[in-house]
Amino acid sequence: PFTWIVPGYLVGGEKRKAEKARLRRGCTILVATPGRLLDHIKHTEALKLTNVKCFVLDEADRMLDMGYEKDIS
Repeated sequence: PFTWIVPGYLVGGEKRKAEKARLRRGCTILVATPGRLLDHIKHTEALKLTNVKCFVLDEADRMLDMGYEKDIS
């Protein structure tokens, strides 16, 4: 019924190689911590997020507490 929903996640502590493989397969919903997402943006050459329809920024509540509201809104 919802075969178009393909979740993916990027979090610290995971092996970057495994995350790259997941990203290559594609995902429509991506959950990521800010640090790990930036790590992939800087170091993963073939990073394509064109199929992502929904993005969830994990730890956004902590970023708001730290004063980054303007940066993430």
